[in-house]
Amino acid sequence: MRPAVEGRTKPPPFMYWDLDSAAYISRGRAVVKTGPLHLSGVFGRLAWLFIQLAFLTGFRSRLGAVLGWSISFATSTRRKRAFTWSDAEAPAGRAPGQKAPPPP
Repeated sequence: MRPAVEGRTKPPPFMYWDLDSAAYISRGRAVVKTGPLHLSGVFGRLAWLFIQLAFLTGFRSRLGAVLGWSISFATSTRRKRAFTWSDAEAPAGRAPGQKAPPPP
């Protein structure tokens, strides 16, 4: 533990605050449990969206999130975040799927 800087007061001890849980399940579905409130399905999804936006900082971050979610929901597309074996096996300096040059 670091000593307190001269002239400054010690910060209060860390306190954990449990905000319960919210989970996105699938397209348009989520579950939210906070205190006596239990939501699922479409209402859970709306609550999940509100919770996610509430914890983002700044107007641009919130606007970007809403636009991205709206486009994904309207077009039934989303960014792919998957790694494939061909990506992992590609040697450095060569694109996945690119054949090795023939031997001289």
